[in-house]
Amino acid sequence: MSKFSSVCIFFFLVNFAVYGQYQNFQGKITYKVIVDDSIKKSEVMLPDMWVFTNDTISRVEVMTNALGKQVTIKHMSLNKSYLLLTLADKNFAIQTSNDSLEKPSASYSYKRLRKCSKRINGFKTDVYLATRKSDNKQFTITVFKEIRPEILDVYKGAPGLPAEYIIETSDGPITYRANAIKEELPSKDLFGIPSNYKRLSMTEFLNMLTTPEN
Repeated sequence: MSKFSSVCIFFFLVNFAVYGQYQNFQGKITYKVIVDDSIKKSEVMLPDMWVFTNDTISRVEVMTNALGKQVTIKHMSLNKSYLLLTLADKNFAIQTSNDSLEKPSASYSYKRLRKCSKRINGFKTDVYLATRKSDNKQFTITVFKEIRPEILDVYKGAPGLPAEYIIETSDGPITYRANAIKEELPSKDLFGIPSNYKRLSMTEFLNMLTTPEN
């Protein structure tokens, strides 16, 4: 057997071991974004989050008050991603990585609470209790059991793509809840870096923000 054939078989076995339990999903998922305002004791609806994927690359679009539209394009196998944003009419593609997700403090254990609790556009979901190992804090999450979690990578080692989950912020907890999912082949243009965006590392971007212009 040639060395090239051996390498191909190795990568196939690795990919099958990691992703074999999930179906090949290509399409778009829409998430409702809800902020729990503890002061007003009410919920505030934010613009939807859109997730596109061709099962190799994912694109996540969100709107923020501070920076406007933000787009993250991530190559799931290469563990490489770019954050696209516009500041002062200048476009930037900031290269990041997902290394922080590998830290022990971000590790979780999972216990299934309910199997196939509901379907969203025909896709099955399960409910899990997630326990953060660093402080034993617990969260209830709902996952698409047949779709790979790396599309979002919200919780390390999640048993499926999160369909409903909570992120804690200084402004209060934010709930992300999938309300639509559609299988379709996204345009390849969604996963490229536009030519009018300047590519730079996160360090270079932060240095640019802190260095006065001449």
